[in-house]
Amino acid sequence: MYVVRALIQNDTNRNGQNNEGDTILHLAMKSYWCDRPNHLDLFKLLLDDSIPLTDETPLRITQKDRNGRHPYLLSAFVRDGAEYMKLLQPRVNDRETATAVLLGKDNYGNGFHALVNRPYEERLQWIDSEMQRLVDVG
Repeated sequence: MYVVRALIQNDTNRNGQNNEGDTILHLAMKSYWCDRPNHLDLFKLLLDDSIPLTDETPLRITQKDRNGRHPYLLSAFVRDGAEYMKLLQPRVNDRETATAVLLGKDNYGNGFHALVNRPYEERLQWIDSEMQRLVDVG
C-alpha cells in the first residue's frame, strides 16, 4: 500500500491503462479474485482525494477495459460488488458520468443489471478466465 501511495503522490497517471485496457481501478478489483488481502483497502486508497497529488487530473471511473467494462460494471461480477459500488458512488456526480455508469453497456451488449443477474456459474467462468489472463500477463 505504501508503494501505491508513493506512486500516486509522484505523478503516476491514475487513468493510465495497460495493453488489456485495465486501469488501476480495474486491477484493484481483479486482485479480489487472486485472493489478495486488503483488496478493498487498495481500492479505497486509489479513490482517496486527501492524498496530495502533483497531477490534479481527476480519476475517471468510466474508462473501459478490453471487454468494454468500466469499474462499476465490473463490480457486478464480484462478491463484494456492493462495497465497490458504495466507494464509486460519490464519483458519479454529473449527468455524463451517471449516464455512462448506469446505462453503459459492455462489448457484449450487457448493462449493469444484465451482468448482476447472470447465473452464478457463468460469472465464475468469467472470473476464472480473467484470473488466467492476469497470470498470463504477469
